[in-house]
Amino acid sequence: MVGKKSCAIANVPNAIARWLGFTWRDPKANGAKCIYWYDQWLETGDREFLKMIQVYNEDDCYATRRVKDWLVTFAKDFLL
Repeated sequence: MVGKKSCAIANVPNAIARWLGFTWRDPKANGAKCIYWYDQWLETGDREFLKMIQVYNEDDCYATRRVKDWLVTFAKDFLL
């Protein structure tokens, strides 16, 4: 149960980013798939798996920035 709860909490920023209109370049990508892709890269050496991980991680960073920027604006507009 702890694993499921922590996984759900980890997905909250992504859900907020989607609510703010952010889209990932690969809409089917997620953290669990990145783990799978990494395992596949270890087994096959196919660098395409690393590229898919890189794209997802870049998008995750952009999504996090979108949420951060929104929170800063929200705080300035409504809390200060």
